[in-house]
Formats: sequence, structure tokens, C-alpha cells
Amino acid sequence: VEMRRVVTPGEPIDVPLPLTDMVAVDFTASDAVKPSSLRICTVDKDRAHCGPDYKERASCLNTLQIQGGESSDSGIYTVQDLVNDETLAIIHVDVKGSKAEDQGSGAAPVSQHHNVRRRSVQS
Repeated sequence: VEMRRVVTPGEPIDVPLPLTDMVAVDFTASDAVKPSSLRICTVDKDRAHCGPDYKERASCLNTLQIQGGESSDSGIYTVQDLVNDETLAIIHVDVKGSKAEDQGSGAAPVSQHHNVRRRSVQS
């Protein structure tokens, strides 16, 4: 499943999560000199455990929701099943109309790639 969404600054960004037991959300900035992946959240069933930059902004109800979308949140969110090593969804998000753009600073949105990985836990 591939989706495209345009979000205005301040609106939440919703990343749908298929029903499995565990998911990890990783972030990689595409403009990094030395690209590396940063784990921003893990979701265990319906509980999100997030790092300090996302703790107050993220919530989970079969959707990972990131509050207060900013131009720096523009990019690709990929939902992956870690057990079966398959991509379940790709969501292209473009946050348009940032304050920097409104002020005419010439700043361009930074493209980012977020991986959402889900791990099934056997009972």
C-alpha cells in the first residue's frame, strides 16, 4: 500500500499501523553527512514508548500519530513487518506552508525517511 499526504504545519501526521504486536519507528535524515538511523519510538500492542523529542507529540491507536507536523517531518514513512521482512505500507508526507516559507527565507523543507518496523511476538 502506498499513500501520499499533504499536511499543513501544526496538523498531525498519521502513519497507519497494521495489527501486529510490536513496531519500531526509525528516522534517517536524508541530508546527513554520515547517515544513521535513530529509533524515535517503539509500539508494544497499543502503547507507544518514544524518545524525548517525540514523547509529548506521539500517540498510538492503530496509527502512529505525530502531533504538530513541521516541514522537517516531510519525507517517507515506511511500515515494515520485521518477522516476514516485508514492506506493508509507504506513506509520502509533505508538510507545506512552513513559517520559514511564509517569511520568504528561501528555506526548503528537509526530506526525511522514517521506517516503521513491526515485529510479531509469538504467544
